[in-house]
Amino acid sequence: MDVKSHEADSTVMRRLGALEQLYWFYDRATPFHFVMAAEVEGKTQAGDWREALDRFQQRYPLLTAAVRQGLGKGLYFARDGQARIPLRVVAGENVLGWEREAAVEMSVRFRPGDAPLLRATVILRPESAVIMLAVHHAIADGVSIAHALEDLLQLVLRTG
Repeated sequence: MDVKSHEADSTVMRRLGALEQLYWFYDRATPFHFVMAAEVEGKTQAGDWREALDRFQQRYPLLTAAVRQGLGKGLYFARDGQARIPLRVVAGENVLGWEREAAVEMSVRFRPGDAPLLRATVILRPESAVIMLAVHHAIADGVSIAHALEDLLQLVLRTG
């Protein structure tokens, strides 16, 4: 098994449920993550997105989690207090389309031990932005991320 064991340096949040385990093991054979995107009108800056993502992460406990394996615990979510949602910022004038950036995100796998199991890309344009969240299915599905993305957009609008 390729899941790292870090019992001493992480806080156990909870064991993975059966479906989460299925998604985790499936991902070991073939990537099993997805990208959700939204476009926002108005001017924003990279700092606005960073601040909003940090506050967003505090609201959702699984956005600090890595999947670990421990003796007698099986697979579990472990809180990594140092984990910060990775943010990649792309200048919009250099982008052919958000679809290309989404394809880039789809080509980058989450590795065993990664925390968090979500990363963000924002394409900044002069009067709009596109935010993309790449998410491992072990922590969320499309419906839950759609609701969480709405929350993130509210946070960035309050920041900017």
